[in-house]
Amino acid sequence: MDYKVICLAVMTLLFSALWLLIHFKARDKLLGKVFNIFVLNMALWSFGLTMFYASADLKQSLFWIDLAYAGGGLIPPAFLLYSFVFTHESLCLSPLRIFLLFFPGILLSCLFFFTPWMIKEIAFINGVKVRELFMVQLTFYGIFILNRYF
Repeated sequence: MDYKVICLAVMTLLFSALWLLIHFKARDKLLGKVFNIFVLNMALWSFGLTMFYASADLKQSLFWIDLAYAGGGLIPPAFLLYSFVFTHESLCLSPLRIFLLFFPGILLSCLFFFTPWMIKEIAFINGVKVRELFMVQLTFYGIFILNRYF
């Protein structure tokens, strides 16, 4: 078995154990609930990557990499919400702002799962599994790079 799969599987188990610990120990506290969302997204991301590298079928690999990108796309807003709750010790954002915080990640998750616009296909090139990105994702990366320099 590949070392990446083993490392990612261990990471998934650690995040899942941390999620269960937080879920049962701090389910009544707001900080615990928000941190639970963050850890759950970390577990989804690492589980998706684990299954992507472990699966041999290309159709299954496409589903698993979609799950990894969806979980990974929700990690930054979940951590930002956690940092707001941690520093202010209360929910200082309105429900509309929380929705706007998570909206890009939810939109990207929908684009990953329900359209072929983000990941076009998965193929083996020289024995290595690769993702062929579609123009929508390349456009997001292009905007990010242009924003970096201007």
